[in-house]
Amino acid sequence: MTSSASTINPGTKDVNLISPLTRPKDPFLSPSSFSTDYGRTKAAAELDVLDLSSPELGFYTAALRLPGVYGMGDPWMGGPLSRAELTTLPGNADKKVEMVYVENVAHAHITAMATLLKGGAAAKKASGRAYHITNNEPSLTMGEFVSQAITYFPDNPTPNQLPYAVSLMVCCFVELYYWFFQGHVFAPRHPVWNFTRASLGGLERSDS
Repeated sequence: MTSSASTINPGTKDVNLISPLTRPKDPFLSPSSFSTDYGRTKAAAELDVLDLSSPELGFYTAALRLPGVYGMGDPWMGGPLSRAELTTLPGNADKKVEMVYVENVAHAHITAMATLLKGGAAAKKASGRAYHITNNEPSLTMGEFVSQAITYFPDNPTPNQLPYAVSLMVCCFVELYYWFFQGHVFAPRHPVWNFTRASLGGLERSDS
């Protein structure tokens, strides 16, 4: 299953500081444990998938928890930057971010599938649990990440940083708009629709 780090992380911690053996809380009994509906629904699906693992019957399951995925075609960062559409970033540029490159995501899926399909001791050991897929650990702030990424597109402008208070108002408006219009937007590819309160969070990290 392609899962999400938001099943066990509200978006404020380095996912590498959380054991992958941590199970999501029941989203129906503890809905307030999740910062977004996305994380809540992913948690419900992840629990179902992991509970269906049955090595005795030769049926193996696993969940791959992804943070933000970036690459040339992603609608969140790489794509908008490459098309000069990402002109503004919400929140604090100094926040640490957890992201993973899309080719690492693909490699993780292929590796997991090959292990589970092979069966045997390796599949039994891997089955019934979740895995964090990251680029090792968050070492960049959002501002640093964007500065490095924009070097691949020297003709495109560097996005401006929107102050936190203004960002919060914009994010609340976007969420309210989505709720009122049930997700239908007049410019579906525009990066502003990625502005949510969850996007404002940064990561707490340990220096150890």
